[in-house]
Amino acid sequence: MTERALARLVIVDGAGCALSECLHPRFSASRRAKIERLKTEEGRVQSACAELALLLLTGGAPYRYGENDKPEFARAEDGYLSFSHAGSAGACAWANVPMGMDMEREERDLSAIRRRIVSPEEAEGNLTEAWCVKEAYVKKTGEGLIVPFPSLTAKDGKLYSPRGTAFYKTGALCGDRYALCADVPFERSVLRVNAREAVRAIDEAGERPAFETVTVTVDRPLGAAHSSHADIRYPVNYGYIKGLTAGDGEAQDAYILGVSAPLCAFTGRRVAVIHRRDDEEDKWVVAPDGMLFTEKEIRNQTAFQERYFDTWIEMMQ
Repeated sequence: MTERALARLVIVDGAGCALSECLHPRFSASRRAKIERLKTEEGRVQSACAELALLLLTGGAPYRYGENDKPEFARAEDGYLSFSHAGSAGACAWANVPMGMDMEREERDLSAIRRRIVSPEEAEGNLTEAWCVKEAYVKKTGEGLIVPFPSLTAKDGKLYSPRGTAFYKTGALCGDRYALCADVPFERSVLRVNAREAVRAIDEAGERPAFETVTVTVDRPLGAAHSSHADIRYPVNYGYIKGLTAGDGEAQDAYILGVSAPLCAFTGRRVAVIHRRDDEEDKWVVAPDGMLFTEKEIRNQTAFQERYFDTWIEMMQ
């Protein structure tokens, strides 16, 4: 686990999927019971997608519902988690610091309850975002909706409450607005996947972490000209992972290290994630199985593009 404060959000979209396509044998007993209690097909699909997101994030770390129905890992060392759902999707967030997460459809009209959301200190803004931030905060504290939202003020990444100051990050992906809220400044990683792809990835991973092994479709092979700087040639193969949507709404991009010839596609092991503080997406680093790289080597080989961003590298090996 990285020493940096980090939150990972996975959204699983069940659009067009029957409930049977969103279920998995590794679901927890509590999730199965919750799905059975729900009255609508939409609700059952959302709940199943949230559990798929958990399996993708943690491989199925055991969890329970504590005080005020707040989800928590059975083992404290596994970190912190939060669930949400909206539309056809379910989501799970993991963090190594206390954290809450909420997700809502961007199209949701909250104008009728504006006075129940914003504080007097808040300027006009996106109501759905304000709702998500404050909902994420009360999920973090475990207090729920007993906290009056007008007593909370969200501004410029900080949320001010009678308890003190928290920190939040928001974004929008495929029509869903999300917010993550933690006690300390943190980095985030966001990924969206459809339910069928999620089930496939979980099956293929087995007991290993999902997405440890991935297939990259190479659209910018080694030696190709850079799309924005014609004088720069790609010193490594670069491409994307089908079925995975990064935080910018596009397919998850990946650098391929350790291969000295141009490629069309490559299957290898994810060895690192390059987090961009000033961009909505991360870049994955993929290499042949068994080949190791230091953080310095990764930084040097990706500097042709990453030098234009404020980044830090999370090593997966």
